[in-house]
Amino acid sequence: MYDYNFIFQAIKRYVRLGCNITDGEDIQKAIQNISGTRVSQLTPDRESDKKTKIGTIAGINNWNEWTWPIDGPNAGHILARTLPHINEWTIITPAKIKKLEKTPTTKPNPSFTAPSKVTNQWITPILRPIFSSVNLDLVDLTNKENTQHNIIYDIFFVGWVLKEKQTINQRGTVKRIKPKIKALIKTIFLNGNIDKRKKMTAQEMYDNLTERASQGEIKESDIPKVVTIQNWITNYTRTFKASASLRALEEAETLRNT
Repeated sequence: MYDYNFIFQAIKRYVRLGCNITDGEDIQKAIQNISGTRVSQLTPDRESDKKTKIGTIAGINNWNEWTWPIDGPNAGHILARTLPHINEWTIITPAKIKKLEKTPTTKPNPSFTAPSKVTNQWITPILRPIFSSVNLDLVDLTNKENTQHNIIYDIFFVGWVLKEKQTINQRGTVKRIKPKIKALIKTIFLNGNIDKRKKMTAQEMYDNLTERASQGEIKESDIPKVVTIQNWITNYTRTFKASASLRALEEAETLRNT
């Protein structure tokens, strides 16, 4: 079966060219150039005014697990229950199922035309062999020198790479801010909130930490990068605003209840 998207696009193109689709022959003309496709018209023999009436089993909306045994004493029956492994099975017999059918069911006998001929052959490209460069030398597994290292054979196409061997999009080691440095940054940040004249940017905080390192207060190797400080400020500002809003809400609730 061909992908329905190809058929849809072919019909859409056929209509855009100014052609009309009124019957099955028009559809056949629209999709006749799709590679490897045969078209046949199927006409069902059902009556348009005849509707099949089927009854409903009482309590069917309460059942969530179903099973249709094909052997054993319940073969041919339908078993249903509310919860798996908890409730008892409700057994629906074939006689009860037969009563649900209000009108007799007849086997359909549709008519169909002979399949059309293929206009364009479906050509599948042949993939290049991937085992041409595989080294199939036998390895002595009892030899410790052979078992102490992994042997990787070149059997992948260009562009493939094992995940553990991938060199791009790999996150390097994350250098976390030391607790002492984080406390200093937090103090500087809060002082800036109290007095706007003391508010510092990430670069100014970095310069302040560098000056403290030159005075021997902290280690220079512990100073984070400017971008790390900026990320900390962004995250802490979000947390700080949420905490302040929560405190204000609690104070308002306390005042309202007093």
